[in-house]
Amino acid sequence: MSELLTIKDVAEILKVSQGTIRRMLDRGELKGIRIGRLWRIAQSEIDRLSHIKPK
Repeated sequence: MSELLTIKDVAEILKVSQGTIRRMLDRGELKGIRIGRLWRIAQSEIDRLSHIKPK
């Protein structure tokens, strides 16, 4: 199982704002697990995103 990261961790890795990560989760562009009010994102999901080139 992949390590679970916080929104803050993911934002720092991808060099975007935490708001951007939240929007990506809301739109389904980024898959995450909601635990109560908190989101957790698997490291494997970040690896998947790192292969996608921006437009």
